[in-house]
Amino acid sequence: MDQTVLKILLQLKRELSLEIPNEKLESLLLSHQDYPSIFSFSDTLKKIGVENKAGRISSDQLLQLSPIFLAYSIEEGLVIVTEISSTEIRYYSGNNNTPIVESFEDFLQKWNGIVLLIDTDAIVEMSNEDLAREKLKRTKHFGALSLLAILIILSIKSYHGVFNLFLLTKLAGTLISLLIVYTEVSIIHKSKFCKSNDHINCEGVLNSGASKFFSWLSMSDLGLLYFSGSFISICIASMTFNFKSVTFLISILSFFAFPYIFFSIYYQYKIVKKWCMLCLAIQGIFFIETILSSYFLFNNNFESSINGFLIPGISFSLIIIIWSYLKNPVYKYFQFKENMYKYARLKNNPEVFTLLQEKENLLNTAFTENHIVFENSKDIDKRAALVINPYCHLCAKEFQKILEINKTSDGINFSLIFSDTDSNEISQFLIELYYKMTKSEFLSALSKWFEHKNLNTLKEKYAIEISEKSRATYAQHKKWCTQNNILQTPLTIFNNRKLSNHYTIEDLITF
Repeated sequence: MDQTVLKILLQLKRELSLEIPNEKLESLLLSHQDYPSIFSFSDTLKKIGVENKAGRISSDQLLQLSPIFLAYSIEEGLVIVTEISSTEIRYYSGNNNTPIVESFEDFLQKWNGIVLLIDTDAIVEMSNEDLAREKLKRTKHFGALSLLAILIILSIKSYHGVFNLFLLTKLAGTLISLLIVYTEVSIIHKSKFCKSNDHINCEGVLNSGASKFFSWLSMSDLGLLYFSGSFISICIASMTFNFKSVTFLISILSFFAFPYIFFSIYYQYKIVKKWCMLCLAIQGIFFIETILSSYFLFNNNFESSINGFLIPGISFSLIIIIWSYLKNPVYKYFQFKENMYKYARLKNNPEVFTLLQEKENLLNTAFTENHIVFENSKDIDKRAALVINPYCHLCAKEFQKILEINKTSDGINFSLIFSDTDSNEISQFLIELYYKMTKSEFLSALSKWFEHKNLNTLKEKYAIEISEKSRATYAQHKKWCTQNNILQTPLTIFNNRKLSNHYTIEDLITF
């Protein structure tokens, strides 16, 4: 999958200091029906509230633009221009992790005249749901790093520097092996170290014939098992009296791995004719650990003990068992993620949406004057109605979703229809608030109601009497629900038809 557009979007997020999770940006972009076009990039920015406009301009006009903006390069695709003058230009490309600086004339040779102007003052903030998700994510990462740090601290021996270096090489090998496995299984994301050019291509090396022994076992698997098994063995041994014998055995294993360095370099250089930077890093780890292993092999006497063999045996067996159970689900997860985005792009195709919506019955929504209406979009074709019960917790969630949608620069017009079965007093009271408040005040009051659902508190805060107009409006809502056989809440109606079950209220902004 072409990752350059996604990389540019994530880089732009950093340049503009947009507070939005990377996962959300990824989902919006990769689910777009026109991905990876410029339109998909532009539309994604609009969905998060960043106004932008594409156009074709001359080279003289290009010099007059104030960074930050995007330009389209024939060679690089979309690039983020951060500095520009009549002599040189500085920009980010999806193929590089660092900014590129080149002469203005050289850039003009590969620029096709298209730019995407961006509102650099846009403020994008995380929703409460995103904040909670990010907090949980940071907590998990902190917990994992803390456990790893504790394990290393317990394993390090202050009096044995060579042993500590040996331990750290095993940790480094484990981490790089995880990166290699991630690069191999992830279709969407690739390691920053594995950018492709005329000489470097990690995918080409990792997917070559010599990288696999069997259909179920690859060199990346062996590397992960070897380094993680060695690391766990040494960590456990360091806390016992058998660390010398275990280290001796692991050192012998390291010596057996040493010849693989020459095979890997030869294979990349002569057969594939491409280099894998992560693979070369692993070869470097092999070389360093072989030197360290020689210290243990020639300066220590082997102390034979059952535990000396038992600790590595259990450690490697445990790692092999865990990976044999995890590998298939991990690979399937990344395949599912790619297929999910393919499905989303198909689902978000306007023609597919129209076809599915036409299968829904056309409803009578003619009593517009009695709707609780909120105009948020200039596009009159985007009109939704949300049928809610004030005591329904799912209705509260749907209501919050539609508020989040309309925080962006291009929301949808929506109206509320009340349909409750428990008591009509709260619905009538809320309708009265709608007539007496500004629309923003009413939305705030309804949000507060959904948080607590306490009618007495609401009455104390807003000492108002329910008018006949509000009672008549509520009666119209109930009558309409009965006529159209509306029995469930929440229910979303889009352009006079029930929203197809294939879509959610968040999908409406796409159309």
